[in-house]
Amino acid sequence: MTTLRIIICLLVAGACGATASEKNMRWRIADSAFSRMLPELAGGVSKAGPDPVISHLDPDTKLWQDKTFGEIASIEVGVDHPPCRFHERGKTILEQLRCLDSTDLRALITDHVTADPTAQAPSARLSGQNVCVNYLVHHLIALQYGKRAAAGGSNAHLLMLRALVYEARAQAYLIDSFDAGHMLVPMSDFFASWHRMNTIEAHDFYSAFGVYVLNSCGDAWRTFGGKLFQWYAPTYAHVLEACCTSLRELFLVYCSIADPLNIPAWLESWVDSLEGCQSKGIEIDGWLTVGSGDAYYTDSKMPTLLLLPMPVSLTWSKRTQAVDEHGIHQRKEYPQIKETRKGPGFRDPYSPDIDEEFIYSWHSLPPWMLPDAWLPPDSLDGKSLKDLPQERRLSLAGNLIKYDTRFASVRYMQERYYRPSYFGVLISGGVAMLSTDNGAGAGYLVGLGYSAPWTLLPDFLLVHRLSATISYTRFLDETERTLLSVMGGLSFLIFPDGFLLIEYLRLEAGYAWGIRSPLKSHGGVFSFSLETGTIPLGFTNTGLLIRPQFKVMHLEKTLFGASIEVVFH
Repeated sequence: MTTLRIIICLLVAGACGATASEKNMRWRIADSAFSRMLPELAGGVSKAGPDPVISHLDPDTKLWQDKTFGEIASIEVGVDHPPCRFHERGKTILEQLRCLDSTDLRALITDHVTADPTAQAPSARLSGQNVCVNYLVHHLIALQYGKRAAAGGSNAHLLMLRALVYEARAQAYLIDSFDAGHMLVPMSDFFASWHRMNTIEAHDFYSAFGVYVLNSCGDAWRTFGGKLFQWYAPTYAHVLEACCTSLRELFLVYCSIADPLNIPAWLESWVDSLEGCQSKGIEIDGWLTVGSGDAYYTDSKMPTLLLLPMPVSLTWSKRTQAVDEHGIHQRKEYPQIKETRKGPGFRDPYSPDIDEEFIYSWHSLPPWMLPDAWLPPDSLDGKSLKDLPQERRLSLAGNLIKYDTRFASVRYMQERYYRPSYFGVLISGGVAMLSTDNGAGAGYLVGLGYSAPWTLLPDFLLVHRLSATISYTRFLDETERTLLSVMGGLSFLIFPDGFLLIEYLRLEAGYAWGIRSPLKSHGGVFSFSLETGTIPLGFTNTGLLIRPQFKVMHLEKTLFGASIEVVFH
């Protein structure tokens, strides 16, 4: 028993260590981004001297409740896995932001941007929304506080601190949006909320395995998650740049309003470097005007939103004029367009076996990512690509690969469907038969069980699915026999590749009570069954298995039962 307690303590400590590490990771990245801004902030707004509101800031500045910028970012999202920290699987950034209505956003900003900068600063978390929306709402509240701080007055310093509180919260969601584990786990369905163990298993798998992603600027890379952020340089570089960009937006709002004629040179250089950037006044007006979520992306083109990643299966890779330090032309990626029965597509016609879930449609992408923007005008015959016949679009797609050396078709093939684990809550249901002296009776059964996420049995025994279940069985014959049983069991892997879908042999033992005449007796129950492997449901990270079972029940008489169960896990 002592050994068992030690093992459990070690497992709990390991799990806590993992979550604490991820929490510290957000802290370090947020602080790194904030520290990178400080040398520039030291110059302040006015070129004649430092600005008293922002020039004194440092990583140890206490913003709220005696917490620094990095600390606030680390505690905002906690260590749980609510839907507000996840992307909506299979949706683009534009689709995820469309669900933020301007009326709801205006009410939210009004509730959180108060005249008193010493009042409580509750989180603006929208529990039912995705991670992109939750980043944006906190960031917009920060910009509004930055605008008020720029107006000056005795509260300017406190208003800027309050702006940084909400910006730190925004960065917690911004960092999560780059986590591979937060992109592929479906969280928008009913099953995800009650099967927490599957969510954790899938999150950890995707975070370690990584996923190929594309942002709205045409950058493609493989992102990882959690503790691997600071292990893999491309992932870390992208997430750190996004955090710095978000902070630059906040300070640009402040500086442009506080002293528009003396904007610091480092901010002006950053604005000038933005591709397709509008004038600073128009940009900032769009950021500070309350609109729908997608307007900040498609109309205002907020730079940070353009850096948010989304999984991708198939892209056109276009060679640019810019070269790297090796003299190799850099490339820009554009998503290939899904072909549907009702709408046009534009994709590589020689791309079989590609995951269709991450090839996006026309209406889900912004204009600058669509092929009309970069295909040569003569190849369109003066028309929009969507207006061309499908045969013409396919011909153009094939010609890009064969004859235009500027383009390549890139396929990103990897595992994106993690089989749900058996661990956690189990819900079962099925039909049953009971053999007695008087014949056989049919009925139904329902059960609730749990499978622990660990086992003390050696792997070489091929033992799996250790679990316990409480079942209620009712036979619908004339006597309406009813049984309540408690069973524990385990499964042995017998067909690793599946034989007629069967993979496991399961043995169970337990105790049963007859709770209605004529089975008002109790005794031991033993069963053996065959089990299929996990059958994923697809729309959720929950699966099911099918279990034909035979039972021997030593009640007042020895009875025999057979059932076919479906177990959701």
